[in-house]
Amino acid sequence: MLNFTATVLVYLSIVLLSPHLSPQGGAPKILAFQCSQSATTREHLMREAEKKRYTIRRVEFNGQTYTRDETLRSRMRYMQEGELFSRRKLVTSLRSVSRLKSEIYPVRLGDVVIQLNRPEQLVDMIICFKPKRL
Repeated sequence: MLNFTATVLVYLSIVLLSPHLSPQGGAPKILAFQCSQSATTREHLMREAEKKRYTIRRVEFNGQTYTRDETLRSRMRYMQEGELFSRRKLVTSLRSVSRLKSEIYPVRLGDVVIQLNRPEQLVDMIICFKPKRL
């Protein structure tokens, strides 16, 4: 039974990684999340979310390794899941998070990636951090 499981795992890893292998057949390409969004796209999405009264579905943090999730969420008190999205609330929350000066570099709107789920009128946000210690 163990051999069958090992065979299936090897097969799945080959199938799943094969599109990401380099053309020379070497190591897989690194698939990194690009923590960027054009300013015009972000502004357009924020205006739409405010105008149509979208609800925040998810707030994710990317890049923090030393700061606990609960600490960041407590600083983002105006941008909790289930709340209505507001640009003003986002900016206020980012200022609050940026007060963790000993742990992270200041966070700005340019560090936020916004995605809209238009049929359900929901907002997903990814806030990208740059930690001070690596």
